Amino acid sequence: MRLGVATLLLAWSASAWAAARPVEVAVDGVRFDVENGAPVIALMEKGGRHRSLELVVGFFEAQAIAVELAGIAMPRPMPHDLMKRIVEALGAELDHVEIAGRADDVYLAFLHLRAAGGQPVRVDARPSDAIALAIRLRRPVIVAAEVFPRAEMAADGTLARVWGVTVQQLTPALAEALGTPGQHGALVSAVDPAGPGRRLHRGDVIEAIDAQPVASPVELAAWAERHDPDEVPSRLGVRRGERLLQVRLRAPRPAGDAAH
Repeated sequence: MRLGVATLLLAWSASAWAAARPVEVAVDGVRFDVENGAPVIALMEKGGRHRSLELVVGFFEAQAIAVELAGIAMPRPMPHDLMKRIVEALGAELDHVEIAGRADDVYLAFLHLRAAGGQPVRVDARPSDAIALAIRLRRPVIVAAEVFPRAEMAADGTLARVWGVTVQQLTPALAEALGTPGQHGALVSAVDPAGPGRRLHRGDVIEAIDAQPVASPVELAAWAERHDPDEVPSRLGVRRGERLLQVRLRAPRPAGDAAH
């Protein structure tokens, strides 16, 4: 019995550490957020839970990142190109960039460098500048697990993304179109084929989480906010056409794994 408990505790500790450790992200591009009227850098977790993070940045920083991602050679060095040349000229190396947390709604980032003699150096930086330098030097961008939002939510509450599933408000008009007038729940509009919710289908209506009724995307996002970032429900009550189903969420599929 003692061995069994010890084994369970060890497994739980390993799982908790894996959930909390920082993860590497890919810079997924730069877009313009019409709501904020500002550019946004999109970061996507490599493998794992396929989490995403969007950072609002300045126009100049957005241009510096977009130009490098597109492989465009500027006629004269931009400030981030100069930063790269200084690092290389001093014989230093950028090990990685870290987005370590938030303070007063500001993201905190650090450059982790190695000086010419090999000693580690950590430099405080804005995330946009750190990312612009990282992509120029082809170095990893690492994000602390707690920085990722537990659920992504539209400002008006009509759309949410959680567990790799995008859901929208099931309006009376949509319920009528689906042939289920008066029905309530969250309508599935997109599914990440590698995410925990990959057994769901577009057009499914999520009506319950672990037997508790769900009436909207807001309630799905609220469940995620109340629980551990790595926790998923045991089962979702789903209406698929005329059938009522119990859908179990699964562990995220490793990157590159195309099997069902």
